[in-house]
Amino acid sequence: MRTAAVAGLSVLTLGPVVVAWGVWSYLRPASPNEVAAPQPIGVEVRDGQVAFVVHLVRCGPSARAVHGQRCEVVVGARNDGNHPVRVPAGAQLLLADTGARHLPVPEEERLPFGTLVPGEAATAILTFDLPTESRPLAVQVHTDPYTEGQAVRIGTPLPLAE
Repeated sequence: MRTAAVAGLSVLTLGPVVVAWGVWSYLRPASPNEVAAPQPIGVEVRDGQVAFVVHLVRCGPSARAVHGQRCEVVVGARNDGNHPVRVPAGAQLLLADTGARHLPVPEEERLPFGTLVPGEAATAILTFDLPTESRPLAVQVHTDPYTEGQAVRIGTPLPLAE
């Protein structure tokens, strides 16, 4: 009985802490180490059992962007593990020179990753809405919202074709 009470109290206490940590990890500014990503576009990076490749980044002014600039990122993901894994497209981030972390625009996601069985791969086209004065520096890919992720250096994005 006593063990169950301690376990229940721990869940009630740690649950909000874990949620707060997850929110904080997305809202805090990107660190210089994240923005200075060592891997360039086209190089495979790994987060957990998933291998990611950022294939293409296109950015430019857009009338469809609320903040003035739209970026499209083409990302491939492959499950190299032994168990199915759900890779949420919304866990991926675009890091800007302002230190901001941008989440994909949900209604603009095309071909989301979904659940990948072992050996399965998928490609997603993610759309980000950035302020006109922001310059995207890196894409941070994540197996899920709670992993550390891996950053991929963008360099100069290609122009956006509208």
